[in-house]
Amino acid sequence: MKMQSLVFSARNLFAYAAFFTIFVTTMSPSMVAMAAEHETVFRRLPKSTVAAAVTTNASGSLSGFLATGVVKAFSGTAFEPFFSATHALSPALDPTSLLPLPWQSAVDLLDDGSFAVAVLEVEDQLPELIAMLEMRGKRADWAKLVQKHAEGAKGRKEVISKVEIEGVKAVVFTSSAEPLNHYLFCMVEDWLYICESEGAFRLLLAASQAENQENLKGDQRYTQIFEKIGKQEISDSALWVFADPLRADFLQSRAGGWPGTDIAKTFGARNGFDAIRSLGGWILFGEEEYDIRYQFHFWIGQPVAKGMKLLDFQARGDAAPSPWVPSRNVSSYASIGWNLQPILDHAGPLVNELVEDVTGKSEETFERFLKQIEADDGPGVNLQKQLMPLLGERLEYISLFLPPASTKAEQSVIAIELNSSAPDVAVEVADVIELLVDSGNTLPIPIAGFPYPLWKMGSGQRAGGGPSFSTPGVMVAHNRLFIASNFNTIRQAIAVVDVAEKLGDDKRFQQVDSRLQEIAGTTPALRIVAFPADDFENSYELMRTGRAEQAESVYTMLLRPLLNKNQNKLPFEKLPSFSVLKNALGPAGIQLNLSENGWTVHGINLRVAK
Repeated sequence: MKMQSLVFSARNLFAYAAFFTIFVTTMSPSMVAMAAEHETVFRRLPKSTVAAAVTTNASGSLSGFLATGVVKAFSGTAFEPFFSATHALSPALDPTSLLPLPWQSAVDLLDDGSFAVAVLEVEDQLPELIAMLEMRGKRADWAKLVQKHAEGAKGRKEVISKVEIEGVKAVVFTSSAEPLNHYLFCMVEDWLYICESEGAFRLLLAASQAENQENLKGDQRYTQIFEKIGKQEISDSALWVFADPLRADFLQSRAGGWPGTDIAKTFGARNGFDAIRSLGGWILFGEEEYDIRYQFHFWIGQPVAKGMKLLDFQARGDAAPSPWVPSRNVSSYASIGWNLQPILDHAGPLVNELVEDVTGKSEETFERFLKQIEADDGPGVNLQKQLMPLLGERLEYISLFLPPASTKAEQSVIAIELNSSAPDVAVEVADVIELLVDSGNTLPIPIAGFPYPLWKMGSGQRAGGGPSFSTPGVMVAHNRLFIASNFNTIRQAIAVVDVAEKLGDDKRFQQVDSRLQEIAGTTPALRIVAFPADDFENSYELMRTGRAEQAESVYTMLLRPLLNKNQNKLPFEKLPSFSVLKNALGPAGIQLNLSENGWTVHGINLRVAK
């Protein structure tokens, strides 16, 4: 299993997720759905749990998961070269290597039992991966399987020992080979525990014996989530998940070598994101209408401060696309209720730290930028006084894909509604924008039917090697302030007097939008409707063909830093063309609602019509 060699990083979080998914989805389809309630399983986890996933009906999860379009596509022969190369490059990314038992034998024996995988905080503030398997009265069979594993210990250069922990017998395997490996098996009641250390097992044992004292189910991080959504009538084939994201971030830093012992000094806590106390929910696969359907709740502690002040979402009833939003080439659309007024007051520390992380410079970059804009020898604009009060609380974000895939094929535009439809407000905003952008490197482009010009910015060349856009654009039109990654997006798709084909009339859009309203209600703070078959193609193809570094693509820019930090870069060149996936991806939607103690997120991926 090599659990102790796993580093709590983005790469291994992927492995954890894959481990759980494949374990569930390689079980026999003939299983009978009889398993413990998810709360019973969570009760066996200690309060030191920072992430967990639980299934109580493996057969239901299996049949649904295997029916999803994406799984069918990934299971095909076209992806075999990629997965083979990935596992050869980094064995930790092979989920079957994480379970120290004969894989298929363990899968068959688990049968219709419950299964959980979790990350615990153990001694020295480090993470440890554990697994729990429900034996379903097959204790003797599991013991034989462990014995079979023990028979191969010599070939694996492992030494076997037996210990007793709190009166429970355990079999311990210790390896002298590289990487060093240590794990143990313990059977308690009808459960088989697999841990790396005795300390983790002691935590699990204490949790199983306590009544809402030392277990996760009695922890406020859990109750604030599952009292909100855990009592719903949900299919017993649901996958239940829980996470404490800030604690996980802290453990990741510790496991990565950070010497700090105070969570308050982590990036998230320093910037106020420790207000996100926990998150959890359920995922269902392969329903009649949906490939995937899910619901998560985020517990947000109050009052919020610092960076969390930036996320001042507002519930709104006007989430439909504006009539100027076209349907042609649109790959995703988002309507956002967002109070922008606190941004300039609270963004400084967060922006400065992010800039320092990228450039190594620790100056007050954000504050200096605002002062330069306000200076007499600059634009002379006080953004907080002259622009921000003119902006409303509704934003629309539109992504477009103009095939074929290229470094500029993905374009995006954000539209910020003005705080009033009065003509003088648009005049004021247009005047401020002219002061901000008018220079030798910009060009005003008049467009018939619109009183204010489209400003083409940039030289046509990307600045340096970092994320940037060569020719962005900005314009006041439709009582909005538009900012686009490419000025042509506004000129060709947005600044149109009468849009012939509106996104709101698109049948695909209406199908997703109506389902979201049925499931999640009509007053979202955020609603996204996306067409992944178009939305993901450009980033996928740029990574596959080695052109991601040159991309003027928001998605690719977000993905690239994460992928570049991976010690062993994934072999994207082994991926098949996107056409293999395209027909497997149905329309999708996400809605975020505000609640008393945080955010509730609903999501759906519709089945592809046959």
